[in-house]
Amino acid sequence: MSRHRPSLFLTRLAAACSGLSHRMGQRWLRPALQALQPQAILRVEGLRADQRLVALTIDDSPSAETAGILDLLSDHDATATFFIHGANIRNAAETRLLRRMLDDGHEVGNHMPEPVPSVQLKPHEFAAEFERNHRILLDAGTKPVRFRPSHGFHNRPMAEFMRTRGVELGYRPEFYLGLTFPWDVFFEIPGWYARHNAHAAAPGRIVVFHDNQDRRDWRGTIINQSRRTLAALPLFFAELEKQGFKARSLAHVEGACGRRVARERD
Repeated sequence: MSRHRPSLFLTRLAAACSGLSHRMGQRWLRPALQALQPQAILRVEGLRADQRLVALTIDDSPSAETAGILDLLSDHDATATFFIHGANIRNAAETRLLRRMLDDGHEVGNHMPEPVPSVQLKPHEFAAEFERNHRILLDAGTKPVRFRPSHGFHNRPMAEFMRTRGVELGYRPEFYLGLTFPWDVFFEIPGWYARHNAHAAAPGRIVVFHDNQDRRDWRGTIINQSRRTLAALPLFFAELEKQGFKARSLAHVEGACGRRVARERD
């Protein structure tokens, strides 16, 4: 058996276990994490049981595979929130990808300029990098209002920044995270990861995929997470459809439960 392609039995077993872990998470893990991180949004609250929407988020765009990801989303009538690393916007073609995201009904969010863990930055460094990425996104024709810290962790100075300067810049003060662990960062198991996320689907659940091509995995090997996402998304959408769920952007899901849907373009 290939180390990258676990057996179908193990894939299905792990996916089934993800449903159990989801139920356990709803009972104790999410409340515990929410108490520790009151400014984090781990799930969009307020949807009725019959509002079968999950919030699809894609980190680290744009890349050479982003156009293919956008094509897949269009084919499956899905929308997403793309959290953007501004350093990846290097030319007019990559700027056009962000414009296409908006034209196709997606949302663009701030993910810092580069994949440096946000919590490793000093407060003044974090503030400068946040605003640098904000300006890059504005120059690309977007108006971001949601923030996800790079590598997903935050601290007290970051929280204070979001409540003050972040709000002044037009952002919501919360950190948009999620509860599902991003296994796609570590292992090339797109089928398992797709089912893992789909089996944990619940109204308002935040799902995370990645769109980058030059990261190192836990072994130090350079990996292409964008291609993993391209392989996983069709399986993810198929499993969601079986359960009657739709994948939508954070703006759409928050709007469905009465929260303000932010405009991204003037």
